[in-house]
Amino acid sequence: LERDSLVQLWGEKLHQVGARIILKRLQFVEKLNTLTYCLYREISDTAQSAKLRYESEVLEEGMSLVSEESLLAALEDRQKRMLSREKRLKRSLVGPHLDDFSFFVDEMNLRCLGSQGEQRTAVLALKLSEWMVLEQEKGVRSIFLLDDITSELDEKRRHHLFKALKHKNAQIFVTTTEKEGIRGCFEQAAQYKVENGRVCNL
Repeated sequence: LERDSLVQLWGEKLHQVGARIILKRLQFVEKLNTLTYCLYREISDTAQSAKLRYESEVLEEGMSLVSEESLLAALEDRQKRMLSREKRLKRSLVGPHLDDFSFFVDEMNLRCLGSQGEQRTAVLALKLSEWMVLEQEKGVRSIFLLDDITSELDEKRRHHLFKALKHKNAQIFVTTTEKEGIRGCFEQAAQYKVENGRVCNL
């Protein structure tokens, strides 16, 4: 086969798989949003509206019907328009590998305008949502790891986060350099101290 024929053949296969990937991602984001909306409010103790948005060049604004067929058609159409540029750059410029997502709170993009506390709260709400979806759909209960939590969340957010985790009955590992910052949050937790490369009970 000539090079152009091979590119077309590979492109067809890539777009078929790409359409399925994007559709699965959109469905997963929709599931996460039903949980993330409530969890962000719970951790931040605010009435703000939080939402995860999937961003793709093939998703048109206001697109009402998203199906594998419509996504495939959109990928194929965009690839035709980008073909000459792809040849020039010698790399693929169309597909789910270029997609991303953003987290919005009251229509504010946290990636651009959010504070460190807001961004961290969004990440924690998102991770908790993923944890809950995995448990609901796969029966898998993951371990929740919180690294240096006291440096990124204020006392109020920490309190509401730990309260939410207790209600979820999650297994949690927390690391901190400020023990006072989490005192009283985990009354029955096992505590360890790492010093000079050695781990000992507190």
